[in-house]
Amino acid sequence: MGVVSVHGGELYFDAAGDGEVCVTIHGGFGFDHTSLSPWLDPLASAMRVIYYDHRGCGRSSRIGMDALTVNQLRDDVDAVREHVGAERVTLFGHGWGSCVALEYALAYPERVKRLILVSGIPSFPVEGEMREAALQRGTIDAVVGGIHNSGEDDDALARAIGHALPLLFYDVENERVQRLFSHMLWSAPAALQWRRIFDGWSVRQSLAKIAAPTLLLAGEFNTVFPVSQSMALYEGIVNSSLELFGQSGHFPFVEEPEEFFRTVFEWLEAGALA
Repeated sequence: MGVVSVHGGELYFDAAGDGEVCVTIHGGFGFDHTSLSPWLDPLASAMRVIYYDHRGCGRSSRIGMDALTVNQLRDDVDAVREHVGAERVTLFGHGWGSCVALEYALAYPERVKRLILVSGIPSFPVEGEMREAALQRGTIDAVVGGIHNSGEDDDALARAIGHALPLLFYDVENERVQRLFSHMLWSAPAALQWRRIFDGWSVRQSLAKIAAPTLLLAGEFNTVFPVSQSMALYEGIVNSSLELFGQSGHFPFVEEPEEFFRTVFEWLEAGALA
């Protein structure tokens, strides 16, 4: 574990395993890297897995949140890559973290070896699908409203996410689901700012420019970022594969870990490690 210096502050990071570098990018709602760690540690048998907290999240500095931009989040990924001494990396993006990974792959294609995107989206809200756009925006606004109505504090965010669990998971009673957020350091300011900066965001028209081998993974019981959005990524990214999980929501690596990691390792062994 350690810190990465960025303009105005520091990003907390941790690592597992050895070998070529996989930078994991956690999602929004004020999450921190524990939404991915230790859940992704099985990947450490093949790669050096880097976890870090976005600026304003977890143990990282709460810096410049009112002026936060997608480009800052993208370039923070590059700061992490440079800090660990990797010329090219695998990017693992989850939820809104997949948006950051896509932005990075478009801005720095020469630094990306492959992409693994879980519960990804090419735009927010969904374009051209009125019902899903309403569901997506409504679900996220309900969580954000829960923060506003409780004073915009971190505990309010935790309560709001707790109320939203049925929208995120296939089985909220799953023991692994119950443990998922047990060590989370919530950040309500980050949740509010991510909602702001991604409203109207889209890379739909640029997906064909992404050349890196891409694995898309999605749970079928995901109201927040529905499966149709992973399908849109699959249709737009030429060198991509798509796998769906029938008993998962937003976190298939938590709800169906054996099938999830079998899928990832089979994809890697089929040629993406070459």
